[in-house]
Amino acid sequence: MFKSAEYDLLRESVGLADRSSRGKLRLLGAEGAEFLQGQVTNDVETLEPGSGCYAALLNHKGRVRTDMRVLRGADWIWLDTEPEMQAVVESTVRTYGIGRDVHAEDVTASHAILSLLGPAARSGLDIEPPAPEHAFVEGEHGLYVATPLGVDVICSAADADAVRTALGVEQVSDEAVECLRIESGRPRFGFDFDTDTIPEEAGLNERAVSFTKG
Repeated sequence: MFKSAEYDLLRESVGLADRSSRGKLRLLGAEGAEFLQGQVTNDVETLEPGSGCYAALLNHKGRVRTDMRVLRGADWIWLDTEPEMQAVVESTVRTYGIGRDVHAEDVTASHAILSLLGPAARSGLDIEPPAPEHAFVEGEHGLYVATPLGVDVICSAADADAVRTALGVEQVSDEAVECLRIESGRPRFGFDFDTDTIPEEAGLNERAVSFTKG
């Protein structure tokens, strides 16, 4: 059970959650966006560098195999997933990327994700990302990605402790963060929906599905 002080911190100021355990892949190759466009539910090809989206990978029956965050850089695409689902995405790239200029680089161990959560999440950053969800900029400590509840700092794992110190934000428990997420109404794969779920059943259509992409 988390302390009420942690909840108050997240509601009134800012707390830090370490989400470095998430699976992290970087897609490289000239056909990365085109390849991903044909695999996931959202429109990846229209993303501009510095933006991103939320998407799902479905099976042949339209059920969710996994979900992911997609960020598009100038010559790379970043994907992060629930820890145990990274292998699903890697397998998809290996299987269906044959003959295409795309490959996945596992950056789980080399990169950390530090989530700043709360109304003051942006206050200590040297530069703020744009307001839209998944928009990002490169700052002093790494990539700063806008989230519904604050900002994710994606940095080198080797620098994570130094970044934590520089940010000067108190770390909060996973339980407190989960409480905040549940209150926000955002379903989480493996907790609120799973591989027996179609996107509509989980309320993902608006966020994760493009019905107009080519």
